[in-house]
Amino acid sequence: MAGAKNRKSVFAAVAVFALIVIGAIAYSKISDMTFKSNPGIVGNTAGNLYNYGMFCDDGERIYFSNYRDQGLFYSMSYDLDDFKFITKDVVRFINHDDHYLYYSRMNNLKDQAAQSVFTFYSNGVFRITPNGRHQKMIWNKPVGSVLYYDGQVFYQHYAEGESLTIHRTDIDGKDDVQLSLDESVLVSAAGGRLYYGGMSSDRGLYSVGASSLAGTKVLDGSFYNPWVIGSTVYFIDVNDGHRLKSIGLDGSGEETLSKKRISAYNISSTGRYIFIQCDTSGEAGLYMIDRSTGDERLIREGNHKWINIVGDRCFFYDSNGMSVYYYTIGGGVSIFDPPILKK
Repeated sequence: MAGAKNRKSVFAAVAVFALIVIGAIAYSKISDMTFKSNPGIVGNTAGNLYNYGMFCDDGERIYFSNYRDQGLFYSMSYDLDDFKFITKDVVRFINHDDHYLYYSRMNNLKDQAAQSVFTFYSNGVFRITPNGRHQKMIWNKPVGSVLYYDGQVFYQHYAEGESLTIHRTDIDGKDDVQLSLDESVLVSAAGGRLYYGGMSSDRGLYSVGASSLAGTKVLDGSFYNPWVIGSTVYFIDVNDGHRLKSIGLDGSGEETLSKKRISAYNISSTGRYIFIQCDTSGEAGLYMIDRSTGDERLIREGNHKWINIVGDRCFFYDSNGMSVYYYTIGGGVSIFDPPILKK
């Protein structure tokens, strides 16, 4: 009888061990799986990405670079609470799809005291789940802009002494190809095409298909940070005092939206409100244009940068990046003061 009990105990232990092994193998395989997203997703707005993509939302949470914690990756609720730490990377150009977050890792910007040889050179394009797990390197060299669009990642690669290049890859970092484009930032996607302003030969508006290798000219002109929304192009006209303008993709209906000389802009999701940064002495400040009324009002005096919009809030940095503010449409300006969470 004792022998039978011992055999049962051994069998039970073996069964439990087998289940643990099977579970571990299954978990490992699931962890290694790549989950594809619905087609047509644009990972962040061109307006945010032209402003370094410091904030991004996926309809559930807001993801951001926490300036109070070296620019490390955090998330929060739309009520600006329920803060969560994601990963110890300094992040820029945040994007999302249905399953992952994509970003440019810039750990060379970490505090000197926190740097090591590894973190200093650890830059590139990375993918991670919103809970901070399953991090994957897509590209392991210094990058500029990053855009997730329709299942692909477009990124700007740079190397000292070389021209900037634009690359396209899948979300596993496979099938990486260099596109035959100009050195411009490629972050505006609409209708299956991506749009950019020329930099070397001229400043015309160009576009490239999501699966193409070379771009074609759309319009002549002087397009800096062009953003195509529907059939309208918003851009800074560097040949006309850096004024903000709009024009139809067919070249019709050009309009000057502000007479101020600006360095940056962003547009709310409704298209009604446009935020611009004017750096002209005597009128420097962040302004908001109400497209429905034509009213242009000062939001905050001084020089600012990295204007990011999420919902009805406009986040913006002071010129030295030491403070971040947000303006709530219909409300006022507040300091953005996220916590530093334990790692």
